[in-house]
Amino acid sequence: MNWKFSLGDNASKNKISVGILWFGENQIFSLLRRLHRISKFGYFFDLKIIGFKNNLIAHQELYEFFNTSSFVKIKIDGDMTLLNDDIFLEKLKENPDDEVRIYPVFDFITDMQIMGVHLFGKNVILGIPKDSLFPDNYIAENIIIRHEIFLSHCKNPSVNQISNFIGHRLKKLLGSKKNKRSYLKIIFIAFAKNWKIMPLILYNVLKLFFRKNYKVISESNKILHQKELNKFIKSILK
Repeated sequence: MNWKFSLGDNASKNKISVGILWFGENQIFSLLRRLHRISKFGYFFDLKIIGFKNNLIAHQELYEFFNTSSFVKIKIDGDMTLLNDDIFLEKLKENPDDEVRIYPVFDFITDMQIMGVHLFGKNVILGIPKDSLFPDNYIAENIIIRHEIFLSHCKNPSVNQISNFIGHRLKKLLGSKKNKRSYLKIIFIAFAKNWKIMPLILYNVLKLFFRKNYKVISESNKILHQKELNKFIKSILK
């Protein structure tokens, strides 16, 4: 399911396309609340939320959306929240029109930095990825890795979010020939930081591997999360 809406004044000179990949994470409400507040100060956000879809298909839809936009574009996951509005806006404003910049986020599951935010200039056109294991491997020129942090990942994570985090990296570890040491390190830290709930995590990770689901979530919970998001979007668009 997709949600397409805007926040702020369309006449504003500060226009940003925001693509959010969402699988029921609660952090999205804090993120949208902050964007709604920022939009009252001369910013226009053209938002598209892609929810509960196969990971590769969701990324492909997101990049197709970005390729139709003439604004600065930013990809954010639904489990991320803004840490600093000023740095966020500064990075949007200063991003060159033909450049892709990738920023780290502070991850609360491991208490360390991980890469996660992709910012695209106005003129950037992306080659649509086809790798289901690495759907962020789009084709683009002028990709720059930056070090500033203005978003967090999985603040107050649920058991399912921790399980999904570990399971996703286990799949990358087993399916990739590169960065195996890095994936092992992150998986080990995630388990060590959350050892008290390790039996639940292991149970969920096994479900991830034996089912086609990308995330651990029931159909009834999907419907509940969709209703919650619909209600929340209506409230901020009043």
